[in-house]
Amino acid sequence: MNQQEKEQALDLSALYKELAEQGTWFEFNVYSEWTRANEPPNYHSDLDRWRVAEKQDKIIDMSCLVGSNVDCEFGVEQHRISKLESITDSGFYSKNEGFWTTCRVRQDHWHSWQGGECPLPEGLEIKVIFRDSSKSEVFTTYLESQWDWKHMPNKHDIISFKVLGTTKGWKYQKEP
Repeated sequence: MNQQEKEQALDLSALYKELAEQGTWFEFNVYSEWTRANEPPNYHSDLDRWRVAEKQDKIIDMSCLVGSNVDCEFGVEQHRISKLESITDSGFYSKNEGFWTTCRVRQDHWHSWQGGECPLPEGLEIKVIFRDSSKSEVFTTYLESQWDWKHMPNKHDIISFKVLGTTKGWKYQKEP
């Protein structure tokens, strides 16, 4: 392999690493515009015609909290605490607090848990307390299936949880 081929391989390797971290391939096509590529570049591709699109954060789906017993915070600075009653195109509704354009699960607060399906949407970092009083490490809600949110009863029942924030790559709807 000559020096030029080695550089081409390193450039291609860097592009693939960027793709793994960020998102989607785009190619500068024959119409002189960037379009989503059907296939990735290969060893013989002109890498100046390729780029990786910036990855967009996923939006946390708050619908599982409608009518639940989980406290939410409404508003950016006021953080009014209430239950989420409904979600509309114009925002989030709480019977006690009215309509707001922002809403998130109440953070840095231990929520009591009486059992049932996991009450939280995907995309959050949380800690839990088990029936035997042991605390978990920080974990994300997409891994919630590792533990039993229902009460059986056993020492591994989750009896309380705390939301620490969002997982990297996730954000709340209407988040500034």
